[in-house]
Amino acid sequence: MVNNNMKKELIQNLKRLIGQKLNILKFACQMVMLDFGKDAIHCQALTRISKNDDILFTTFDYQTWDQKESENNDEYYFFEKYKDEIVNGVVTDIKVSNTNDLIIEFDNGVKIEVFIANGYNHYDEENEQWCLLINVTEKHSKHYAVYNKNIEFYDLLEE
Repeated sequence: MVNNNMKKELIQNLKRLIGQKLNILKFACQMVMLDFGKDAIHCQALTRISKNDDILFTTFDYQTWDQKESENNDEYYFFEKYKDEIVNGVVTDIKVSNTNDLIIEFDNGVKIEVFIANGYNHYDEENEQWCLLINVTEKHSKHYAVYNKNIEFYDLLEE
């Protein structure tokens, strides 16, 4: 089960994003990367991006591809179509549900939701679902990694 103190600390650090602008939205296959300057969120679980309650696309849309080019899929198509409506939005609210789903709302009507994709694990270790990276520099990274049932904090310093 999730350590409640760690979750409170994570939420406190997420609240720092309120008022920050989404500078960059990128993809690597099904991973969504949200860049807020010195802070970032990487989403490895199912991510849904909507605007004014209309779903624009999800990371599951990556599965609909032509089997030839990795960018020939609905995820990249709709990303290119809607990215100007998504990027530059300012965070107005950010929440973590009881099951650690992440919900980010922006002033432009955009909502990004990250859904924990797994329950309990049996055959393998827990999978990282999403993470918050704080004050990232080339040599230093602090981040909270949210797993299926666990939240971990890492403070990595490159020598």
